[in-house]
Parts: sequence; structure tokens; C-alpha cells
Amino acid sequence: SIRVCGPPPCSQNRFWMDAWKVDTDAGTLSGWDDFAPAPPPPAPDVTPLPQADVEVTAAQDSDSDDDGSEDLDPNELIQRVNQEVGLEVAQLQALLLDNGAFFVACEEAMATAAAPAPPGQFKLHSAEELRTAMNHICDRCQIERVDEDEAQELYDEPMEPSIFYETAREYFRSLVRMLTMNA
Repeated sequence: SIRVCGPPPCSQNRFWMDAWKVDTDAGTLSGWDDFAPAPPPPAPDVTPLPQADVEVTAAQDSDSDDDGSEDLDPNELIQRVNQEVGLEVAQLQALLLDNGAFFVACEEAMATAAAPAPPGQFKLHSAEELRTAMNHICDRCQIERVDEDEAQELYDEPMEPSIFYETAREYFRSLVRMLTMNA
């Protein structure tokens, strides 16, 4: 006799569906006179990690510090840096949130950096002038100044106040995103 494994022909599908039974307590599925218990889950392979002798390591570190500098916990150093960055970011964020104040800061920056011109007709004619204008805003927010390479990358042609405003806004927004991501 031939034993067929699998569902019967379509005309008998209803019978085939009724023939299967699930025993959730035993973890088995039964039907067509076959029982197939579920295999047990694999045992987790737990190997203990070697424990470092913290006291010996700390003692060795203190012997190597002969310069008399203050010993600080690495977490404490990270916290101090994050606080400093947080203060810088807070001032810059406040300036970016106030469109009027940022516009005034950009106007002041253009006036200090641009070649002499009548009011309202300022243009930045070089990467160095752009750098000077950007650094005016950096100094105002007490953040790191823009270097020559960054200014060269940002500058492509003479900038009117509206172009400088958008360039500065995008640059400083990106800077805030980067600083807050790392903090």
C-alpha cells in the first residue's frame, strides 16, 4: 500500500484541515496518525568572561602618573566635555530659534567682514570675508571658529546678505545637529 504524505486532493481539503490537532502543552502537532514532538530548545552556551583585577590595574595606573596631574574618572571627563559642548550648543540654538536675532547677527557679521559699501549693499567677495563673517557669529555664541578650509568649501561666488543668511543658517544648523548627536 502507498501512504501519501501531505494534503489530500482539493475535494477533501475540509477533512484534511479538521484532521490536524495542536497540543500546546506538549508542543506537538498531530494528524493523520503521526505524532511529531517539537524538539527541545537548545541550551544556551554560557561561558563566564574572565574578571579583571580592578585594584591591581588602578594601582599600576597610579604608579605611572608621576606628573602630579589630577586623576579623574573617565566618565567624569566625558560629563565635563558634554557640559561644555551643551553650553555652546545652547547659545547657538537660542540664536537659531530667534529668526530676528539671527538676521541681525548676520547683518552685523556682513558689516564687519565685507568691503566698505553703503548700508544694505554689502557683499562678501572672498572666502576670507566669509570666514570673518562666520567667525563673528561663532564668537557671539562662544563656539569654535570656522577655519580657512571650511570657509573655502562654503564660498563659491560673491554673496549678498540673503545668500550669506541661508549659508550661515544651514552651516550652524548642521553644526548643532552634529554637536547634539555626539553629546
